[in-house]
Amino acid sequence: MAAPRVTVIGGGLAGLTAALRLAEKGCKVRVYESKGMLGGNLASQPLQAGGEIDVYPHMYQEWYANFWKLMDDIDVDREESFKPYDCVYQMRRRTETPRWSKLTRAYSARYVFQNMFSNVGPWPDMLVFGFACLDLLAERTMPTVRLDNLSLTGYLDSRPYMTKEAIAAFETFLTRIWALPAKLAAAKDCQTYLRYCLPVGESDQWLTRESAERTIIHPLARALERRGVELVMGTKLSQVEVVNGRVTSIGLQRTKLDPQRYEWIGTGRIRNEEVDQLLLAVPAEVLSHIVRDGEPGRRVVDFEESLHELVQLSAQRVPILHLHFKEQLSGIHWQPVGLYGSSLNLAFTDLSQSWEEFEGHTMLALSCSEPAGLFGANPREDGFLMMRQLADYLDYETGEQWGESEQIDWDRTRYHGNNDVRLSLNTVSAEHARPGHSPAKIRNLYLAGDFCHHHLGMTTMEAAVSSGIAAAARLAEDAGLEEIEALYPEVWPDAIYTTVRAGLGVAIAARVLSEGIPFPGRDSDPDADHESILSYLLTPGLPPRNRRRRE
Repeated sequence: MAAPRVTVIGGGLAGLTAALRLAEKGCKVRVYESKGMLGGNLASQPLQAGGEIDVYPHMYQEWYANFWKLMDDIDVDREESFKPYDCVYQMRRRTETPRWSKLTRAYSARYVFQNMFSNVGPWPDMLVFGFACLDLLAERTMPTVRLDNLSLTGYLDSRPYMTKEAIAAFETFLTRIWALPAKLAAAKDCQTYLRYCLPVGESDQWLTRESAERTIIHPLARALERRGVELVMGTKLSQVEVVNGRVTSIGLQRTKLDPQRYEWIGTGRIRNEEVDQLLLAVPAEVLSHIVRDGEPGRRVVDFEESLHELVQLSAQRVPILHLHFKEQLSGIHWQPVGLYGSSLNLAFTDLSQSWEEFEGHTMLALSCSEPAGLFGANPREDGFLMMRQLADYLDYETGEQWGESEQIDWDRTRYHGNNDVRLSLNTVSAEHARPGHSPAKIRNLYLAGDFCHHHLGMTTMEAAVSSGIAAAARLAEDAGLEEIEALYPEVWPDAIYTTVRAGLGVAIAARVLSEGIPFPGRDSDPDADHESILSYLLTPGLPPRNRRRRE
């Protein structure tokens, strides 16, 4: 039997993973990527003065089983290429004390008391937060409410022990991870995330020691080329033609970079190419357009009507400012740092303490989780707004506009609005809109991406890899190839969480104590939206919304 010819559209982590696993089974694979570089949300971009920076700074969890297996398979040594850390920091403004607070191994039972009294938040509210996490997990076997289509806020509001500060902690935590407030986050997805985090609570999390391009994407591209995979960049998919329940051809168009919008746009004529097997690994928004484009009666949605619902899936941009100083600033921790009370919800990681190429000169990857607060007339004005707010926390001179400060190396400083690289969101009531990996009515079409249905239940880096594997596995099964294996994170028995639920009285007592514990910022501004370090465990920051405190 001849090896299947597979066309993969999308050179992000999901598409490249699928391509590698299929090539390992003997498929002839060609990958098309619309941009001039591979990686998607893991891509890196060059600086004018040399070096490169990541589109987004990422943190890598221990329970990312399929991701770490992928690294092993492409000969990336974890100890050499990644740097472990066990804590995240919260920083207050220069006029406030204490300036720093730290959360250590947030999912470890061994550090519960240390974290409760770490000045991250009032200790009774920290206790309520922790109990609520275990209580949510106990819902798996002892349900007290229906979690289907229930938001996290809806679940928290049903708890008799809940406090204002604990709800605020959950809200900021979720907006950092999934870019939406807790009132929109699916409670079941939060439950799944916690279920995977707790068993590895004693393990480190990881940062890369250099760019994602060098650490992950380049080794992955080399592994693909060794397997005979053809990588074609600067080419976008314009349409898909379906005849009699089978994709017969696709339209392809060359692209070029629009430097004003920093987006890759189609240029020149569209050429048609026949396909044998087609695997689409593109963002949900792009996929939503692809399935609708083309001649009526031959479009993907004409055969698979459920894909109309892709428009209900959301994505969010997170602007990043890479701020390069001429000297090394003192007193900055190398682990991820969240800025307490930042109206732009800023957070940063100091790359100069992890990446050799920036050693000796502080290089901050500063993320803005509230892009609606950037009201500049152009990208540089937005970047400068982020710089000005950062100066409330770090002692440095910004000048009056972009390019003035003598402390900053402007040739290596760069702002990116990330309009072209958005992060998928986990929203409540959108579960039905997530597509499967193989549309039932189109025989040779497969879908991959962290927004698809998969065993993880939420959109994460591991979900992108797992989704690529799942789509490849389905294609291999349909083609009669050897099975492609997926790994599943370790989980604890549900009985552990139902046993802990017996401590409900302790949580209620903590609520009573919470009302009488003074804490900086608790009563100073009743409308303030104070950030918690609890919100900064997975990513450098995703957008919260301004919220009035609950009365």
